Amino acid sequence: MTTTASTNEKKPRVPLVVEFGEGRLGLELIPCSVNDASVGSVVNSVSGPAETAKIQIGMKLLKVNEIKVEAMAFADLMALLQHSKRPIKMYFL
Repeated sequence: MTTTASTNEKKPRVPLVVEFGEGRLGLELIPCSVNDASVGSVVNSVSGPAETAKIQIGMKLLKVNEIKVEAMAFADLMALLQHSKRPIKMYFL
């Protein structure tokens, strides 16, 4: 007996996990707008290390190290990224 997946079934989406060492990330993040508030972020451009890691424009940043940032104020997220020690692990979807 052979079984096949239904065409209506969606595959679970698995985050892309990237660990950055010293140096620039090669990525530009812009805020998401939710109810007139700037929370979370989405990738606006990639180059260098981010491009090599297969990060794509439009991906949403989910976590920085083990801190969930999807609903974090954009200014707080930028401060977190600036003050995080390397290596830094980032989760994208």
